[in-house]
Amino acid sequence: MATVKERIRFYCGHCGKRLKAEPDKVGRSSRCTKCGKPVPVPRKQLGRTQIRLYCPVCGARIRAFADRSGKGVKCTRCGENIRLAKIRGPKKPKSKGSLQRESGSKNTTHPKVKPKTDVDRKLITAPKRKTRQKLERPSPSLYVIPVPEERERPFAAAEPEKAAAPRRHLLLKVMFAVAIVLMAAAIVGFVVLRVTSPDWLNVRLMRAARDGDADAAQRLILWGADVNSKTPIPQTPLHWAAMNGHRKIVDILIDHGADINATDENGKTPLFQAVSFGHWDIAQLLIYRNANANIPDRDGFTPLYQAAYAGSQDVVELLVAAGADVNATVAVPLREDGSKIQTKLLTALDAAVMAGHKSVAEFLREHGAKARLDKR
Repeated sequence: MATVKERIRFYCGHCGKRLKAEPDKVGRSSRCTKCGKPVPVPRKQLGRTQIRLYCPVCGARIRAFADRSGKGVKCTRCGENIRLAKIRGPKKPKSKGSLQRESGSKNTTHPKVKPKTDVDRKLITAPKRKTRQKLERPSPSLYVIPVPEERERPFAAAEPEKAAAPRRHLLLKVMFAVAIVLMAAAIVGFVVLRVTSPDWLNVRLMRAARDGDADAAQRLILWGADVNSKTPIPQTPLHWAAMNGHRKIVDILIDHGADINATDENGKTPLFQAVSFGHWDIAQLLIYRNANANIPDRDGFTPLYQAAYAGSQDVVELLVAAGADVNATVAVPLREDGSKIQTKLLTALDAAVMAGHKSVAEFLREHGAKARLDKR
């Protein structure tokens, strides 16, 4: 079994590098691994006690170790040899007599001189230390100012007012809470009355039909809105739905009893509005739901005349199939050859010919339509 040799650890006195050496090299010199200078191997391991000093020549800071105490150290900057002073050991403890003299006890005398008389005893006896006398603080009773009887009366009279103050605060809090509750009840009542009022519901239904909000329209109808109301504009919600092409709302309104042939202030029906704005699918739905295709407006124009003048052949075919009168006349003011304006009765065929829609005119002739432009 291999044995491990104990090594001696020491420091280089020139550069401070920590070195190791085997015990058989004690008393010999070992070369430093850092500076390369020979360093004697000590007999005992040295501690890590360091001595720090300054060079008196250049002022450089030098570090040395305990093994160099009492010897010379070379400055690392200028190369000057500096002798280190020996490190003294710890101080010896003081004797019992000196401790007694420092403590200042009454019976402490010099150990070698024996007092013979009272005078000698006074001279030899160690002097007493002067102690500061503590100042006595005045009693608290000195700071108490007596209150005269005249001052006690107003405080005594104010005690009932202080007792009544919490009651007043409680009363104010209760009044404030009651006011808040009444205000909240008034606001809730106003909102409920406003929401449940028929006018408000009808206006909301009109807006829902105009904007195409089917869920809102269904909800308002269930809350009690009138599907045939004409507030605030003299048009029903069905007029607005047909005018804007909202097929789903048209179905909802007709299912809940909306008048399909209702007229507005100008005598126009929902079918007339759908034809005027070119919503063929809405017109088809209204005709399928038995809408009357021969109701004229206030000026006498029919849905067929409007469709023929606009050139919508699909709508014209749909109206003719629904039973629209192809020879219904409309009084239209016309001016011929620079003469005065004269009112003439025109049919849907005349409107298609004037607008230049040949396919529509041919379709109307095939279904028995007659022109009236040559008659007065």
